Amino acid sequence: MRAFYEAVIFSPEKYRHSQGCVIRQPWDMEVGAGTFSTLRNAP
Repeated sequence: MRAFYEAVIFSPEKYRHSQGCVIRQPWDMEVGAGTFSTLRNAP
């Protein structure tokens, strides 16, 4: 059953990656006032 859920979750990500999209997973961290974004530090 786990393989089914993984296929459902990762199939759209694989498609988007093949189209050149960058896949960023959620990242849980304390940010205080919310002014720090990990996306600003992306290469």
